[in-house]
Amino acid sequence: MLEGLARFVDRRRWRVYYLAVGATLLFGVALPKAFSAWDGIEDRFGTVAGGDFLAFYTGGRMVLEGQSRELYDLDAQKELQDELRGRVSNGSTAFVNPPPYALAMVAFGALPYVGAVLAWWVVALLILIAALRAVRSAIDRDAFGMGGGLTFSLLLLPSTLALIMGQNTFVSLGLATAAFLALRKEREGLAGIALGAMILKPQLAFGFAVVLLMQRRWRAIAVATVVGLAGCALSYVLMPGAWEGYLETLPRTAALVRNLVPGDEFPAYYQVSVPSALALLVDGFAPKVGSVLGPLTTLAIGVGIGRWWRREGWAPGTRRWDLAVAASIAAGWLASPHFLFYDVALFLLPGWVAYLRLGSDPEGRPFGGGRFYGLTLLTLLIGSLWIPLFSVWLWETLKEAQLPRAVPQLITVVLVWWTIALHRAAGEVDSREKAVGDVGDLTANDPGLRRSDAE
Repeated sequence: MLEGLARFVDRRRWRVYYLAVGATLLFGVALPKAFSAWDGIEDRFGTVAGGDFLAFYTGGRMVLEGQSRELYDLDAQKELQDELRGRVSNGSTAFVNPPPYALAMVAFGALPYVGAVLAWWVVALLILIAALRAVRSAIDRDAFGMGGGLTFSLLLLPSTLALIMGQNTFVSLGLATAAFLALRKEREGLAGIALGAMILKPQLAFGFAVVLLMQRRWRAIAVATVVGLAGCALSYVLMPGAWEGYLETLPRTAALVRNLVPGDEFPAYYQVSVPSALALLVDGFAPKVGSVLGPLTTLAIGVGIGRWWRREGWAPGTRRWDLAVAASIAAGWLASPHFLFYDVALFLLPGWVAYLRLGSDPEGRPFGGGRFYGLTLLTLLIGSLWIPLFSVWLWETLKEAQLPRAVPQLITVVLVWWTIALHRAAGEVDSREKAVGDVGDLTANDPGLRRSDAE
């Protein structure tokens, strides 16, 4: 099936796909929003410009106004957001990130809301462009043009969603890319700084942490620890009471994102990591089972990453290293207790690495052609359509029927499949290179042996 899909989708069909997606986003999302009747920061549907950015802006604004003790008070957050909306709303967009994130958002909180949203979108796009350019320049500048690479990256539905919703996915992508490229150049201090800055969403550094621990890259670990602790200490000093509020509300937040808080509706069907996908299957009738499965699954994935790197050498910049690290980072994201649909845009980094390192087959199909290319196509298809077309429908249908909301996440299955296949591709690349090297050594030792004979 995968090979058949790979044969069917050639370069011309790719163009049709992206034209269709682009037209859908332009006429179905962008233009209706742009020309909609706006009331302050809301459109006529009651949707706030920037979506989830409202929560981040709330965090920065409350710190700026000296309300750090009330930072995690949902009533205080709602009061500020109602002031921004110009009306009393039925709900709010909760700020639940760690205190250092609120401190980082102070610069945006100092701007009027609309100006802050526009600035956030510009920063996100600049980070995406810089990350793509850096990976392309480091591995193979001539593999694709910036225009084509940027189009591919932005028209991936999770990427578009992350941008429209004002999410912080591209900030995390920029930090992960910086850490990957710094490790690749053996600049472990710089990698540690980037990883320490991921205290903004620390669960996304899990894959990096396992790899560095198993490889005993102590300098990167030490710098990341110092930078992370410095961020925590700075926020503790400048934001009195914030950490106490964060730690006090952490259990409630963990229950909220699993839709286990009575009276608070959270779109848990957006969850795509392995622990959260398992919880989504059982939380409707056995939440205690979900609470046990989550940590055990995260631990199991961490052990799997660790076993790979325990027997692996450290050869930054080689094809095997690039592919293996990219796959380990992706596995770490899938082990996260909180990884939503728009966060799938982080898979752009391992996707870029796979595209650049696996090359094209003789017929010009990327990702090495064959089964892995077919699997990549399947992952793009399921990854873009499963949640919008199936998970949302099933979630609402089960609610109306008053049944437990057990939603199977096929998107999680294909992301895990793709990540495992990328790990395997790393080993296959190494085997092919070793075989070629053996032939070279043989012909060098026996000049009378022709290459054709060795082959």
